[in-house]
Amino acid sequence: MKIKKLELWSFGKFHQKSLDLEEGLNVIYGPNESGKSTIHQFILGVFYGFNKYWTKSHSYRQEQDLYTPWHGRQYAGAIEFEDGGVVYRAERDFSKKQEDLKLFNLTENSRVDHVDFYRGSRTPNMGDYFLEMNEKLFREVYFIPQLALEQKDIESNDLLNFFYQVNYQQSNSQLAAFQRALQEKIDSYGTEGQSRSILGSKIKELQDLEDLEGQLKIGLYKNYGKRDDFEKLRDREKIVGEEMKHLEEVLRLLENQEAPKEEEESREVKAAYLEKRARAENYQAQLTLIRQSEESYREKDRTLVKGIGLLKGLPLVFALAFLGLLLRSGGLSKKILMFVGVFLVFLGLGSYLLGRFLQGKLEKYYGLSYFQIKQDLAENPLDRNKKLGELRRAYSRCLEEMEALENKYPYLIEENSLEMENSKLKEVARINRQLRDRMEERTRILGEIKDYEHIFRQEETKIARLQETVERRQRLEEDLVKIRQDIGALEKIQKNLQDLLSRRQRVDQDKVFQKASTYLKHLTQGRYVRIQGLAEKVEVQMKDGPTIPYKYLSQGSKDQVFLATRLAMADCLNTGMFIALDDSFNHFDQDRLTRAWDLLADLSQRHQIIYFTSRREEIPNLPCHKIYLGGVNE
Repeated sequence: MKIKKLELWSFGKFHQKSLDLEEGLNVIYGPNESGKSTIHQFILGVFYGFNKYWTKSHSYRQEQDLYTPWHGRQYAGAIEFEDGGVVYRAERDFSKKQEDLKLFNLTENSRVDHVDFYRGSRTPNMGDYFLEMNEKLFREVYFIPQLALEQKDIESNDLLNFFYQVNYQQSNSQLAAFQRALQEKIDSYGTEGQSRSILGSKIKELQDLEDLEGQLKIGLYKNYGKRDDFEKLRDREKIVGEEMKHLEEVLRLLENQEAPKEEEESREVKAAYLEKRARAENYQAQLTLIRQSEESYREKDRTLVKGIGLLKGLPLVFALAFLGLLLRSGGLSKKILMFVGVFLVFLGLGSYLLGRFLQGKLEKYYGLSYFQIKQDLAENPLDRNKKLGELRRAYSRCLEEMEALENKYPYLIEENSLEMENSKLKEVARINRQLRDRMEERTRILGEIKDYEHIFRQEETKIARLQETVERRQRLEEDLVKIRQDIGALEKIQKNLQDLLSRRQRVDQDKVFQKASTYLKHLTQGRYVRIQGLAEKVEVQMKDGPTIPYKYLSQGSKDQVFLATRLAMADCLNTGMFIALDDSFNHFDQDRLTRAWDLLADLSQRHQIIYFTSRREEIPNLPCHKIYLGGVNE
């Protein structure tokens, strides 16, 4: 695998930046902040993306935001590389949740569509396919960062991770395919935090059912004790109904009784007298209104009412005049007709508005509508006098008839005597009031009973829904137990398979340590001659015999042990794979720096080396392809 060209269309500080690489040793140099680490991360991003490979959620590492284009352009780039004698071109869009990867076969001038780059990943991942390793193994072996800045201590399982990852990637295809199937099955269940997965959706549904069950129980508890109130209302409704029946029976008995003759005659006289008095009062009120209407209007307002009518009628007159002018226009020009029409419109509108203004003032002054005022003033004086005469005569007749009744029945003069003193009617009125009160009470009680019946119907619905919710929750809990048991069994099988894979090593540990020791001896001019141990027991042996634990070495020596081990891993695992190093010699003295370059030059015979550095003066005079990035604003 060799990279031929890098195209950073819009990535970090770069826009339309293109770099051509060659076989062997490539040195990309420039001052600090010229973009070396950006290009280093670009290589990783095109092959694997910036998704967090150690989680199953669709979340990104900080590099996703760190290398967002500075000027808001499309977040994208391309790489051309050679693999197995075929030249490919990969174009990648890094935009969040819209990532896309297009692959072209430049040798055959065709697009590659038969490869699924989303297998086992939420973002496109072509590193597993072309580099034949996952991102973790690539980062631990071939993607070497700035050692003093990003290096994690080698005793923290780097070697163990390497041998495990190599074993995993190099196992036979059947075991690897079986393990992928196991993982896909586990992934198909999802996690508890993924609301759309099988497991997450069931847990979410279970939580919703538990909340609903609690709400239904609270609602049922609130209605507890209302049935006692309901029964009391029904008992009271029966009592009120019986009382109503009793009052209706009493009322029927009273209505069938006959009143005494004298009392009936007295009532008729009183009724006749009251009728004549009401008529007299009515005639007197009409006479008063007519006199007030005669005296209430000012003389000038009588003329004003006529003027208002004339002003409001003028628009119609102007309209008729204009219509007549149109019919007899003859040789008049259109301009004259238009001028006359506009003039008449403004004149008619002005007269109408003036009439409305005067009408408003008149209505405000008298507190009456214009039509009432107009009607009062429009009445003929002769008709008004005739009407006054008729009302006076009718009023006088009523007074004479009342006087005759008063002379015949002196008790009518006393005010209290005019009350209808009928014991039967009083009793009927009293019973009717009681009956009306009972009817109102019964109506109120029936309304409350209806409300309770509605509540109880809702309660029955809630009980049925609660029962259904409990049954669904129980079924969901059983499903979750089965899913967790299934996931546990699959993970156990997966762990056993991983243990099996870890024992099927295809890379000899002794060979890696032997080559790493050779590299370290070369880098340290023979001071350290051997690397040994795994995990927390990594040690280096000095030339004179004693061994020193890795953690007690100086930072420069740690960098050399780390570099030697990484390069040995890369050389043993896949000869021909490119190796990308980002300022990995920060703590090397001049002699060891020279030896490090010699080591890279030797490795460049088998691997493509891409080295990024900010120190131009340290670049050796070796055969290499040099690329200068320029300054910060380049």
